[in-house]
Amino acid sequence: DPNDGDIIAMDCGGKFLVAVTDQNTITVWNVGLREPKRIFCRKRFGEGELIRVNSVRICPKNGSRLSFITEKSQDGQSWEPDHRLHVYNVDEDSFQTFTRGPMTEILSHCWDSNEPRLLGLHVRRRVEDTNGGTSILGEPEDEVLTCFATADSGILVQDVFPLGEKLSGLCGLQVPFVIVQRRPDKPGGPPRATKRTMRDFEGIDASDENIRNALLEFSFLLTKGHVDEAFKAVKAFNSEAVWRSMAVMAVKTHRLDVAEVCLGNMNNALGVRAIREARKEPEIEAQVAAAAVYLGMMDDAERLYRECSRHDLLAKMLAAKGDFDRAVEIAAKKDRMHIRTIEFQKAKHLEAIGHIDGALKSYEAAGAHRKEVPRMLMESKRISDLEAYCKESGDSKLVRWWARYCESSNRLEEALSLYDAHKDFLGKVQVLWAMGDTEQAKQVVLDSSSAEAAYYVAQKLEAEGDLAGAIDMFGRAGKFGHAVRVAKREGMDNQLLSLALQAPKNVQVDAASYFAEHDQVENAVLLYRKGGHIRRAMELCYRAKLFDALQGVAEDIAANSSGGIDPDTLNTAARFFLENGQFDKASKLYIGAKEYEKGLTLCEQHNVKLSEEMAEQITAALPSKTENAQLRSRVLLVIASTAEKQGSFHLATKKYTQAGEKEKAMKCLLKSGDTERIIFFANTLRSAKIYVMAANFLQTLNWHSDADVMKAIIQFYTKAKSWDSLSLFYDACAQVEIDEYRDYDKALGALKEAHKYATQSQTAEGARREAELGQRIRQVETFVHARAMHQEAPDEMLRVCNELLNTPDVEGAVRTGDVFALLIEWHYAQREMDKAYSLVQRMQQRRIMLDPFLDGAMIRDIQAAVGVNQSQSDFGFDGELDEEVEDVY
Repeated sequence: DPNDGDIIAMDCGGKFLVAVTDQNTITVWNVGLREPKRIFCRKRFGEGELIRVNSVRICPKNGSRLSFITEKSQDGQSWEPDHRLHVYNVDEDSFQTFTRGPMTEILSHCWDSNEPRLLGLHVRRRVEDTNGGTSILGEPEDEVLTCFATADSGILVQDVFPLGEKLSGLCGLQVPFVIVQRRPDKPGGPPRATKRTMRDFEGIDASDENIRNALLEFSFLLTKGHVDEAFKAVKAFNSEAVWRSMAVMAVKTHRLDVAEVCLGNMNNALGVRAIREARKEPEIEAQVAAAAVYLGMMDDAERLYRECSRHDLLAKMLAAKGDFDRAVEIAAKKDRMHIRTIEFQKAKHLEAIGHIDGALKSYEAAGAHRKEVPRMLMESKRISDLEAYCKESGDSKLVRWWARYCESSNRLEEALSLYDAHKDFLGKVQVLWAMGDTEQAKQVVLDSSSAEAAYYVAQKLEAEGDLAGAIDMFGRAGKFGHAVRVAKREGMDNQLLSLALQAPKNVQVDAASYFAEHDQVENAVLLYRKGGHIRRAMELCYRAKLFDALQGVAEDIAANSSGGIDPDTLNTAARFFLENGQFDKASKLYIGAKEYEKGLTLCEQHNVKLSEEMAEQITAALPSKTENAQLRSRVLLVIASTAEKQGSFHLATKKYTQAGEKEKAMKCLLKSGDTERIIFFANTLRSAKIYVMAANFLQTLNWHSDADVMKAIIQFYTKAKSWDSLSLFYDACAQVEIDEYRDYDKALGALKEAHKYATQSQTAEGARREAELGQRIRQVETFVHARAMHQEAPDEMLRVCNELLNTPDVEGAVRTGDVFALLIEWHYAQREMDKAYSLVQRMQQRRIMLDPFLDGAMIRDIQAAVGVNQSQSDFGFDGELDEEVEDVY
């Protein structure tokens, strides 16, 4: 029909013809009749998209399926290949779409001539390059796909194989073959078609239609994942070739369970075992590759190992099949851990085929050349090559090997030269001894300090009867057990003791037993101590009354009381020391035996110093608070009390704190007088009582000359909210300013602070002090005001000062001496000497010493001006007061 457009694609398959127009109209004819019959027409597809058919293929078997390769466009002007394949099912009147991704282009397609479900595709894969664009990697990676296309299952990929360099395209499908186009053998030559057996039919005679159909059904069901139905399709066949083909298919589809059953039916027990062992591998690809190896699918196995990055297994496989060069290359780049193993296998292979030089290099690469190369060359009777190899290698071990060979061949001079060059002192001594030069051999030992050479010479000397020399050499070799053995046998007791002291503990105990049997108890005790047999040493001390030695044993017990000495042993020793008046050692042993209260009682009763080490040993062994808080607290309090009585205040503070007695801890710390620790401790505990105790202590120091201490006092009273104490402290500050510095301005500020905190107190004493401080502040303010007016209003100043002198109890706020001094200094400045002298006399009448308030030169001027003789009494109290002072002293 002209309305359907122009034909742009046609295909004839069997007796069916299909045509597609530019309007995407499809028409199918049966041309196998006398007259062509149109059996389907005017079916449009691709509605809603701008696509056009580039190629169409019809199923030759029954014409029930059509496949299309299309092009797509965005604007209807420019067209580009579509990565999709469209399949139309005529019977179902439905379209299906298949794609391998946007980077894969479908080049051609065809249907099998006998199997309507089987579809072949020729595709070209494109990948993204490093610059972000798309390109073909080298030669196009062309592949052929065989697929099953059904209405219910869609389009399923059954097999994929690359075309490679020799094949160029897909021509057709005809079970059991895929017809592909072969590239010309020569440039310009004609291409040829060739047949490739389909995967499922490799090794099988497919001439039998039943076998062919059964295998196709098996392949279809396995591709769908229906394993049980797939086996039912071929269960009637018992051909090894069939099972092998199915095993190959299972490998390609990664169906390891199917491959295992197939190998079992092939009676391939090794393959089944390999699959079961391969299941331990975490990667499914590695598991499938193991089955592929036993099926001879080496290329597939290599590909699978590469996909899962199991280069170790790949290298192992290549080595197993004899491809050592590639195995070594892969191991060197991807699996350095196993490269030496593969090099060793390669060396063994090369040695087996007689390639000695190559084997030598591989043994070197494997790090096994020191042992294997001499063996290989010796077995090959290449002695001269072996000598040259050892000497030229520069490897001391190989040179020593050759030296030993020379020695075994009685070439002693050459062996001696080689041993000497490479400082093999043992070999040198052995050769010298064999040559009869024993003195030179001994000298080599003395010069080299070689333990191995010394041991060799010692054995020789012992065999020859030179026991003194043997003992000396055994000692130089560090073989004290042998030296002690010889000394015991020959009764060389003096040397035995010195050797045993350097020997291991088991040798020391053995020597101690020897001395004990020979009544050399002191030596036995010493060695038992060194060997760790404390109990045996103690028994000897008890028996022989070795008090000095027992003291040393006691020190070992105290040091090792946690290392396996039972409490009964320690108690016995403690009682022994107690009976002999060794109270300090007895206390340590009681503590080591966990008899803490006994040990502490001894410390307290006999004034044994309780060291911090002893206290910490007891503390570490006590149960935790959760286990037995009462016992822990009781023992800690005893430790603290003992330390306090002994004057170890810091230790007592620590233990009181651990026992939870914070106030007692602070009292001990106050006794130590450690100001820095007291301040730190108070800040750490954060207790009101502790703050007050610390501040009270700090007030006993020279706080007015140390700003940090003064600051700490104020801080502690403030944190404790002890307003009465803080008020009293500021009062004391004010008094210091008056008495020491006569600074009434600062004193006034301190009194105001004292008054402020007195007002915050809720006690009766606080209320009384508030009133008292208020009065004193007013009096001090009056005096400060008077001193400020002596220039501008002297009359007012004189009036105020006289009022202060006549005020009862003014001395509690202002020293009358300071008031008199202010008046006398003003009259002296005005040259009113009579008035000044009269005030001096009033001071004396009030028994106020003149020196703290008045300058001596000024007093003498005043006395001279009024005609009074100067005397010593004028500067102090009158005679009556002096007599009272004398009576006091």
